[in-house]
Amino acid sequence: MNFKNDILIIHSEEDGNGVQAWTETFKEVLFKYLKQVSGRECSIHITSSSQIKNENDLTENAVVLPVVTQNFVESKSCIFSLEEFIDNSRNDIKTSLKGYDRIFTISLEPFDRNLMPAKIIENHLYKFYSKDLLTEEVVRLNPFHSNEKERD
Repeated sequence: MNFKNDILIIHSEEDGNGVQAWTETFKEVLFKYLKQVSGRECSIHITSSSQIKNENDLTENAVVLPVVTQNFVESKSCIFSLEEFIDNSRNDIKTSLKGYDRIFTISLEPFDRNLMPAKIIENHLYKFYSKDLLTEEVVRLNPFHSNEKERD
């Protein structure tokens, strides 16, 4: 099947410039990495959760990467669209990738898992943060290894 984009990265508009900047950097690093390993340029698009009107906005993409924060989880319309995307991508022969998952969740901070449907989390959840055990301060990791601490 031909998709509009190879990868769609979604972030919450309410998270502001910090998440948007992180997402842009992640896109650049991912683009370069995928070009090296695949030998071709992948089309990667970034959008905010407010621009997702329905599940059809998602099915045009081969893979969806939601960048999850507490604000993202609290966006009911975006969560509903992700659920619909998962259901349809598994069941619809036109948008199915032969049983392969098409959603990979990126977590930038701890969030209330009770607000996130299990079918979204059960796919793949990748944590891009660390939490200091003594202070409980949450530190967002760079989308590339920039120092010794983040390589471990």
